[in-house]
Amino acid sequence: MKGEIKEIFSKAKWDPSFKNREIEIVIIDRLVKNGRRIIKFSEKIKVKDSLIIEENGNWIPFHRILEIRDKNTGEVFWRKKL
Repeated sequence: MKGEIKEIFSKAKWDPSFKNREIEIVIIDRLVKNGRRIIKFSEKIKVKDSLIIEENGNWIPFHRILEIRDKNTGEVFWRKKL
């Protein structure tokens, strides 16, 4: 899981074919009503080890990622197996 997610994030950041894509990361968030929240990859996030670090300092471990997808096309790059 960790390797696959890091590879997708690397492509989203560096691969020219991802340049015009709007990548969304769907995560589990117990503080919102439906329990899920969407983070846009274009927002200022950092990826360190097995964490996403948001601009506001929130740390999101990879195990809370449910899906990584392209908002415009609906293409799913990765989905957690439940």
